[in-house]
Amino acid sequence: MKHFFTLFIAVFVAYGLYASEFEYDGLYYKILSTSDYTVEVIGCNYPGSDSITIPSVVKGYYSLNDSLVYNDYTVVSIGESAFYYCDAIVSIELPNTITSIKRDAFGGCYGLTSMEIPNSVTSIEAAAFIDCPNLISIVLPNTITNIGDYLFSGCSNLKSINIPNSVSSIGDNAFYECNSLRSVIFPNLLTTIGESAFSGCSSLTSIELPNSIVNIGKNTFQFCKGLTSIELPNSLTTIGECAFGECSNIKSVKLPNTLKSIGNGVFTCCINLKSITLPNSITSIGARTFSGSGLESIEIPNSVTTIDNYAFAGCSNLTSIILPDSVTRIGAGAFTGCSSITSIDLPNTITHIGESAFSECLLLTSIEIPNSVTSIKSDTFYLCSSLTSITLSNSITSIGSNAFSSSGLVSIEIPNSVISIGGAAFCDCSHLVSVKLPKSIKKIAESMFHSCRRLNSIEIPNSVVVIEREAFYSSGLSTIEIPSSVVSIEDYAFYCSQLTSVILPSSVETIGDEAFMGNTLLSKVICYASEPPILNYDVFEGYYFDAFGVRNTNLYVPCANIEDYKSHKDWGKFSSIECVESVGFLEMKESKDVFSIVNNQILVNGEALAFVINNSGKKIANKNLKLGVYFANIEGKMVKVFVQNN
Repeated sequence: MKHFFTLFIAVFVAYGLYASEFEYDGLYYKILSTSDYTVEVIGCNYPGSDSITIPSVVKGYYSLNDSLVYNDYTVVSIGESAFYYCDAIVSIELPNTITSIKRDAFGGCYGLTSMEIPNSVTSIEAAAFIDCPNLISIVLPNTITNIGDYLFSGCSNLKSINIPNSVSSIGDNAFYECNSLRSVIFPNLLTTIGESAFSGCSSLTSIELPNSIVNIGKNTFQFCKGLTSIELPNSLTTIGECAFGECSNIKSVKLPNTLKSIGNGVFTCCINLKSITLPNSITSIGARTFSGSGLESIEIPNSVTTIDNYAFAGCSNLTSIILPDSVTRIGAGAFTGCSSITSIDLPNTITHIGESAFSECLLLTSIEIPNSVTSIKSDTFYLCSSLTSITLSNSITSIGSNAFSSSGLVSIEIPNSVISIGGAAFCDCSHLVSVKLPKSIKKIAESMFHSCRRLNSIEIPNSVVVIEREAFYSSGLSTIEIPSSVVSIEDYAFYCSQLTSVILPSSVETIGDEAFMGNTLLSKVICYASEPPILNYDVFEGYYFDAFGVRNTNLYVPCANIEDYKSHKDWGKFSSIECVESVGFLEMKESKDVFSIVNNQILVNGEALAFVINNSGKKIANKNLKLGVYFANIEGKMVKVFVQNN
């Protein structure tokens, strides 16, 4: 090719070059030093050429005092983006004078297939060969000390790489999505591999890391679906987040005893990883470390104190797990979706079990909560459909929302230490037939027993003040007696179909919308309130009522207040309203209270009542009583008392 250089004025006008820039043989150069006579290549003007040879020396010039100064210049650098997206170039030959290749120098050279970088090069900057999809091979010199970020990212046909021994670090995304890369030879002095360095290298079947490596970065080998086994060197102390995530064909992993931490999601979705031995050097298992993996069993070493959030989530093949006494914390969702686990022993050292920790463990049949745990969090045993029973210790003070929702519980006894139970805690427990509630809770929370269709009866403790909306919606209750502590019953609370009788205490003030709707078998409602409670929309009414009131449902109220109920715009709709005193629901012998007759007065637990109701339904003073039957209002219940002598 004929050598030529272009006058500065012409070059400046045609190519927009600066005074220190010039063109020589179709390449653009920038003068780096007028004393050392060095230049770098900054561009290319070979529109149709597929092969370029960069000379070691070029003739160039620069402007000085309105004059052009000509010299021979040594080419020492390939400048930033010098050949960026010169997609017709197939090969480039570099001279031995080159010492640096700058950022994006050959980026986007689609046609480039190979290159040999001379040993004179000591620096290759980030992304120098990014997106060269046809680059098959490249020879790196022993003079470089690091592989820069994104250096070969997107070189989808690069099949192998020999990283020289002079390299101590590989930058972030250096070989990202080099999906034809099958072989990598790592240098003996390598200490760090950056984030996503080999992510998406799906053809990489094996890696042999040197004993010098200390850290593997985040996502380093993620999506390397060709990897089948990994043996990590004893020098390794840290594995970054998702380092081997989605490596779906990994079957075996050997972790070194030097390892101090395993980052979040390191082996997530490694579906063929059946087992792994964890070293005693680690103290925690990070979030999602093994989530979605193929693990069948695992033994946690006694150095581990924390199993973080979702660590084993979705490990559907996991049947056995051994937790040591060192574990104090199980994070949220740690074992959610482990659908093959049948049992798990929790050590007494555990103080925290996070939300959804065992949710969707479909085959879990038994678990014992240690005394060190004080709270059952939300969704902890959600959808544990084989869990038929559980023992809660007196250390438990709260049960979160949906804690046992859709589980297989048949019965449960909640200790009196529990002061709060969250909404829907037992929702959709379709096998639940027996519940013992603690005497310390203040409310039956929203949807707590929603759709518990086999729950025929329940004793609500006297501590409860409010029954929240849909608390027993679509449950199997046939009778319900509301305790005298309850002030409010919220919307749809007992929207059931099996209720035959309802007993409301004297304390009830309001009843919410459709609270007792749907109970077509309801035959008896007993209300001890002296003042008719406020009824919101369609509390008892609905499609099964006729124009004359509540069909086949009898209402029983205190005799002294019967007229108030009959004249009430809502309560008066019942077709039959009678005195509750005439029913005699509870005989004296059935009561837990101690009754006695002293000086013609009825005493309850040694104290005289202010008044009683006689057999005619009239309120009378509790004195000078004659032989007969009387009724005493005890904590919202009418108790029948027989006075057998004066």
